[in-house]
Amino acid sequence: MKKEFTINYIKHWDGDTCYTQTINITEHNLCFLKNELEKEVFKKKYQKQVLSKDLQESFGEIKNGFVFMNRTQRDFFNKFLGLLTNSRRLKDRNTCFCIVK
Repeated sequence: MKKEFTINYIKHWDGDTCYTQTINITEHNLCFLKNELEKEVFKKKYQKQVLSKDLQESFGEIKNGFVFMNRTQRDFFNKFLGLLTNSRRLKDRNTCFCIVK
């Protein structure tokens, strides 16, 4: 069984994009992060900004056990993952979640 919140740097591909940072996460905590993202997107400060679109953009679809995110989403989740794990910040890389049991 894979340990949740561990980070590895094995390459994964989604179309033409290579993701070189993978975080193990359970579906339960993925739902928590999705809810936090939705709350953030609806805050007044994002209503007229492109950032809102970047945060919302296709997050949460599980493809073969992986959830791919853009860099804006990664930066947003970085603060929550730090709170959940007391770990170091994520590197500036394309990042995806690997769903673990």
